Order: sequence, then structure tokens, then C-alpha cells
Amino acid sequence: MTVRLSSANSYSYAKKDMSFKDYCNHHIHPQQLSALGNETFYLFGDNSHEEWQNLLELYEPPPYSLPHHLPAYSFGLAGPGTGVPFHFHGPGFAETISSIFLTSGGMQRSTSIAVSSYQHF
Repeated sequence: MTVRLSSANSYSYAKKDMSFKDYCNHHIHPQQLSALGNETFYLFGDNSHEEWQNLLELYEPPPYSLPHHLPAYSFGLAGPGTGVPFHFHGPGFAETISSIFLTSGGMQRSTSIAVSSYQHF
């Protein structure tokens, strides 16, 4: 099975295709602090719902919904320390096994779209 990987910068500019086996065996590892977001690739979004149908059918969605909105299922798989950097989108509900952090209002962060979320720690 071929999967499409996205770069881990704010807008996921770059995409890369590879076999799921190769991704799991060679590309899922702890993130290096020096790795930039635009040089880090992970499986998130761009899922082929036809190929993943058996997995998606096992998912039991939560009892939450917004009026006039239909659900769109997506999932990701990546190594520790990688992740989706600061970004914005419309309404959503996410179930994750993840680490998040909150900062005080005075903290300065890089505005570079190449910085990984791990570098903000």
C-alpha cells in the first residue's frame, strides 16, 4: 500500500509517497531537536479512505456533532516528537494520543514555517 506523507510545517507544503511498510520500518523514530518541520514527513491526512476502509469501519465516533456539518475522518501515524505545528482550521473534534503544551501570553515563538513543533519546547 502506498501512503502520502506531509511535511510537518504549518501548511504541509511538501508531499511524499512511499510504501506503508517502508514508512513504518524506516521513518517512524523519535524526532531530533535539530530537525526542521519542512524536513520532517509524517502520515497525517491525505488518507485513501478506500484503502483504509476496514480500519475506518472499526472507529466508533463520539456522540458530538455540529448542526449542518458532516464528519470527515482522518488519522495520522508518526514518531515521538513529530507532530502538526501551529495551524488553524474550521470546526473539528480530535481524539489523539499526543502531547500538547500551553504557554503564557508573553512567550515569543518563532514565526518561521520551517520550525517543528518539537523545537517550541
